[in-house]
Amino acid sequence: MPALLGEPAVRFHEGLARLAAENSNFRFHYVTAREMYNLVLAAEAGWKGPVDAVRNFRLTWKGDASARPAAEAAEPLAAATSCTPA
Repeated sequence: MPALLGEPAVRFHEGLARLAAENSNFRFHYVTAREMYNLVLAAEAGWKGPVDAVRNFRLTWKGDASARPAAEAAEPLAAATSCTPA
């Protein structure tokens, strides 16, 4: 628990923020496991666009609508975005 929520984690996230502030080409994103799965699938399919456009690449959020991200993801690849989990 200390490694994930303690001082080492705080220093890690502060370091990320510092890198992003110092280098406009450095970007980091906080994602859920579902979103990370979608990002991997999009990368395998050759996606080179913005991360936010593929957070719902294949698996979409079916929970409470109030918990959804404010901006809906664009459809990056029509064939891939029509898939839903079995």
